[in-house]
Amino acid sequence: MTEHDELHSAYLSTKDLAARLKVTLGTLANWRVQRMGPSFIKPRGHVLYPVGSVMAWEQKHRTETEA
Repeated sequence: MTEHDELHSAYLSTKDLAARLKVTLGTLANWRVQRMGPSFIKPRGHVLYPVGSVMAWEQKHRTETEA
């Protein structure tokens, strides 16, 4: 596995996260400004979401429904 492959397996792009959460890119941008969404990094101007942080955020915001 190359360094490039490792980077892409450890992080999600905004496009990938939007598809995963079924939200728009604009929603993710708003969440970043409001500090509402998953944590992110911004190396060289590119927003990336660590997969572990995304999974933790999803778990925290999970809603259980009664059967």
